Amino acid sequence: MRAKNHLINKLTPLLSAKGLDWPAKTVIEPPKEKKFGDMAMNIALLLAKEVGKSPRDIAGELARELAEDAAISAVDVAGPGFLNVRFSPEFWLQTVRDAEQAGSRFGASEVGKGKKTPVAFVSANPTGPLHIGHGRGAAIGDSLARLLRFAGYNVSTEYYINDAGRQMRLLGLSVWLRVLELAGRQPAFPEDWYKGEYIVDIARELMGKTPGLAEMPEEEGVDICFEYAMNSILDGIKKDLDDFRVSHESWFSERSLV
Repeated sequence: MRAKNHLINKLTPLLSAKGLDWPAKTVIEPPKEKKFGDMAMNIALLLAKEVGKSPRDIAGELARELAEDAAISAVDVAGPGFLNVRFSPEFWLQTVRDAEQAGSRFGASEVGKGKKTPVAFVSANPTGPLHIGHGRGAAIGDSLARLLRFAGYNVSTEYYINDAGRQMRLLGLSVWLRVLELAGRQPAFPEDWYKGEYIVDIARELMGKTPGLAEMPEEEGVDICFEYAMNSILDGIKKDLDDFRVSHESWFSERSLV
């Protein structure tokens, strides 16, 4: 990136002095073979039509200008008009000095200019434990937030808690039916209920904390099961993310929005 920026900063005023704008489709990148140098450019090919000269002639003019730069040790014109640039050893040594001086902030920028940028990620329904797919989302989301902060953005991270709607009511019902089953009843389980063993564990744990739960009216029992199960699962999710070194500044409840 430093080499690319150096060439852009060097060539832009040269073009401006000739009344030319920087071509939008300019590519500056390492050549496929190291023997051709550190960076290759197609800028001369893009300027040919506007200037009314052959790309090789334009490349030759730019090469002579770049050769006067102490940071550049060699510039060659290749093929129809590509520029191959090789930087001096001192140029690369300065990169090492810059990295040493910047320490952990090496590579940081202010390109974001403090722009507020929300990043919402993971946001799995608190109806069961996180799985490997959620782990992937956590890794990508957290990395994106860190990179944006490193680039100068004012980032806020959010976990949107989907704690409203049918799926959450079904969670409460699933735990309630397991409570009845553990109490010796034979409830009728709906086709789309939550069948994981964690539901049994939650039901058993809740029964130990709420004597007489199975004897409560169904509506009251389902509400209790829903609240306890959701909070229990959410606590597990938070612990998993904490162990994964992923944090959210905001945990926003869908119920609060509804």
